[in-house]
Amino acid sequence: MPFDARVFSTRDQGPVIIVTTAAGADRLDVRTRLEASGAQIEVAHDGSFKAALERLAARQVGSLLLEGGAAMHAAAWDEDLVDYVRLYIAPVEVGQEGVPFLNGRFFASAELIDRRVETLGPDVLIEGYVHGPR
Repeated sequence: MPFDARVFSTRDQGPVIIVTTAAGADRLDVRTRLEASGAQIEVAHDGSFKAALERLAARQVGSLLLEGGAAMHAAAWDEDLVDYVRLYIAPVEVGQEGVPFLNGRFFASAELIDRRVETLGPDVLIEGYVHGPR
């Protein structure tokens, strides 16, 4: 995370919490600069997504919007932590350097519960629950 990221200008709306692994937190040069920028650091000691969510739950965070790359989404999917999917599909070819969505893991949008499909210009939004509303 860049030390001058715009997210640090939103601290009056709530804390900026960065959850990292123990190895990441041990990088004191980076941690010190992030904390100086206003970040609050939490450590997921076993490096799992579940451990990260437990750290956030300890801070009374009850909902999380996960925006990230394919590896982050796959990790959450592998630990069965995804409750709701909002998938935007664009008619753009990423190319050979692109990372596959969920990299071969099973996902069928038709199996989403309360599935909704909406056309957004040339794009399509597909959303729904993975396990059902809780």
